[in-house]
Amino acid sequence: MGRESLVTLQITEGGTPPQKTFYYNIHQDVKVIASNQSLSQTDAEAVRDISRQYGSLFEQRWAPTLSIQIQKQLGKRLFDLWLAAFWDMICVPIGSKRTLIIASNLPDILNLPWEMMLPPDCDFLGIDPLFSIRRLPNAKELTKFEGKLRAGPLRLLFMACAPKDQLSLVLQFQINISIPRSPYQQQSLRPFYPFCTSI
Repeated sequence: MGRESLVTLQITEGGTPPQKTFYYNIHQDVKVIASNQSLSQTDAEAVRDISRQYGSLFEQRWAPTLSIQIQKQLGKRLFDLWLAAFWDMICVPIGSKRTLIIASNLPDILNLPWEMMLPPDCDFLGIDPLFSIRRLPNAKELTKFEGKLRAGPLRLLFMACAPKDQLSLVLQFQINISIPRSPYQQQSLRPFYPFCTSI
């Protein structure tokens, strides 16, 4: 199996209303696949509509559902809008893994259901074992992780959600972190305390 290939789709917005549209570049690893591309105003508005309509599904009191046919139509539409014209130029060895990186600071772009993108002769990218998807702030270059973490303190964010159509929940959480001290420890640790919250 070959090394993982990074396909980066950088998307920005430009122009003034009602002529605002999206501009994008496509890179595969260090190779430029497409640069200074733009969507038509009609396609740009279609992208905004997809983002708004998809997001509204999660504002209901019940679990969102989409038929498989609608999911496929949506996935094909996303593919046609962004990658169809350049798909044959994105070459990877058979069986190699690929990561699609969505690099943008636009909520309408980041909130698109990229996991539903449906290239020809493929499954949805979100369930394709050879594909993964990352959403990142717009950046010209993605720095490689060198294995060195920033200095502490360590911060953890925990989120719990309760469906509105179910009985209310009372959740109790307790976090105990015990890190043995060593003579090489240079920074003090901030303690974590048990807490309780109601939803």
